[in-house]
Amino acid sequence: PYEGCASSEREPACDDALAEFVLPLGYSAHGDISSSVPMASLRAALLQARERLRLSGAQSCRATHAPSQPLHPTCGFEVGLERSLAREDLFCEMLTWQLEELSDGNPQEFAANKCPFDGSLRAAESSSNQKK
Repeated sequence: PYEGCASSEREPACDDALAEFVLPLGYSAHGDISSSVPMASLRAALLQARERLRLSGAQSCRATHAPSQPLHPTCGFEVGLERSLAREDLFCEMLTWQLEELSDGNPQEFAANKCPFDGSLRAAESSSNQKK
């Protein structure tokens, strides 16, 4: 799950959203996002791309995934939290994704971050969904 993929394997709607919101920020000669782009701008662009995908998905996607608003693209450590994302709803969504896709998640981490835990969502363990 943490490996690159061929363009033929990617979701076209994802590429379109990234092209609309992230590409305009600018890239270096190496194809990486330019180091002159403020991190807050990059985070906001990623949330906008994510929101485009959320709204273009099925109703179940819109109902179960956190909205991008408030647009608060802050890392947890920046506001004294011991988690990657400051926004609790987005962090809980990320924990649930790890549980569903990677079979990675423990009830204590969910509880410590006020996230609902449903062990029945845990992916079946296989070599294809292990963290790499």
